[in-house]
Amino acid sequence: MKPEKRIERLHAKMNSLGKMLPGSISEQWNVCGTPGCACKSKKNPVKHGPYYQLSFSVKGRSSTMFIKKEELAEAQRRIKRYKQFK
Repeated sequence: MKPEKRIERLHAKMNSLGKMLPGSISEQWNVCGTPGCACKSKKNPVKHGPYYQLSFSVKGRSSTMFIKKEELAEAQRRIKRYKQFK
């Protein structure tokens, strides 16, 4: 196969992937500072959450951002596309 044709196919394949996100998602749980809150219970603490956090690196610098629960499925799809791209 000619190199030009191979490059053309790779471009088409990359363009068909759609929007991507680098990184990984972790689930976070939190204990607040409010006295008497259920998250501070000695016997059965009920932590706040889950919160979802995307961790990624850009130009060698690590960063994170929170993802809303309703945006989680789309973010996971975009991460999967990024892994396919890599």
